[in-house]
Amino acid sequence: MSTDVKSSPSIAPTRSRSRIMPLLTILNLILLAALFYKSFGQSLTASGGVTLALINSTASPMLDIVFEYPGGKLSTPKLGLREQVAHSITNVADFEATLRFKDEQGHQFQERVRVRPYGEMLVLLDVQSVLKTAVIKNSDGKEQTVVEASPNKVTVSRSYQRPGWESK
Repeated sequence: MSTDVKSSPSIAPTRSRSRIMPLLTILNLILLAALFYKSFGQSLTASGGVTLALINSTASPMLDIVFEYPGGKLSTPKLGLREQVAHSITNVADFEATLRFKDEQGHQFQERVRVRPYGEMLVLLDVQSVLKTAVIKNSDGKEQTVVEASPNKVTVSRSYQRPGWESK
């Protein structure tokens, strides 16, 4: 008896190829997703917002502060001299906000502020007193011209800072 062994094509290469193809497809999809996220991911993230820092550079503490923007508001009872408060706002583009507060003498202030987010930059809103000249009489009765903060007007300057960067 002779046994004829018929040579049949090996099944091993087909089986390994059938395992490799799904792995290569999954790897390609992962790489494609990573490339897509790297290119467009920032605009697709849910936050898409901006962080605002309100800084008091006026001549006195700011009291009863209300910063209203589309979709919400920031309220705080007091912001001392050179102090600041930060607030994150999500899903915004350019917007206009209203800042209202009082000073220690009870003067009311209200300013419209245009906020233009710029990438991931922190938006610094620096509230400054508007200066004006006034004539006063000294104890000798002589008139003097002095510069003082306006009792009803402030200006808000807007600047940007890269997150995590602090000036020294």
